[in-house]
Amino acid sequence: FPSHDTPEYNPTIGTIGTTGTNGFVGSRAAQFKGSYLDTDTAAAGISLPGFTSSSYFLISGWVYMETTPTSAYDPILITRSPDGVTGTTSDSFRLEYDYSSSRFQFHFSTTANTTSTGFDHIMNVSPSGITLNQWNHFAVAYTNAGSSAAVSSYWNGNQVQKYTGATGTIRNTKSSVYVGCGGSGMKPFKGWLDDLVGLS
Repeated sequence: FPSHDTPEYNPTIGTIGTTGTNGFVGSRAAQFKGSYLDTDTAAAGISLPGFTSSSYFLISGWVYMETTPTSAYDPILITRSPDGVTGTTSDSFRLEYDYSSSRFQFHFSTTANTTSTGFDHIMNVSPSGITLNQWNHFAVAYTNAGSSAAVSSYWNGNQVQKYTGATGTIRNTKSSVYVGCGGSGMKPFKGWLDDLVGLS
């Protein structure tokens, strides 16, 4: 993933706030450093191969934030879309920190609406006001049971929201999965990620 000539902002591996048996969370975690002055300018992230959507989808992991964003933009934790920032008909999902509500939100589109641009649905993943300087666990599970779909979000093991207004599977796309920013490097995340899991 290009560093946009700012190698000091490239993701690195480090250790912070280890918890659990033998410190399994926080040991060898990925640190994302945002951009210069924490603004919405291109920075470096990680690009992973895309995957095929099915009737079940799960994404989960641990996030640690030392500070909240200082500028009014919504940093991307993880997205599967051509860019994650500019809306297209191939957008699948985006997990971001919503600056205006001070919480993480999950944006997604389904195969039931393949011609719409951007994301069709939004749901909360965390409560408002993230506790800083500690590891928080997040998860989003999507199940398509024929004519209807249920999407549930969890924060530290507690269900935050259940969404039942969607149909179809998570929209399929050949796009890569981007972690820590959008495909262009915009909306960079500043914080730590560990034990990121995606199942489909």
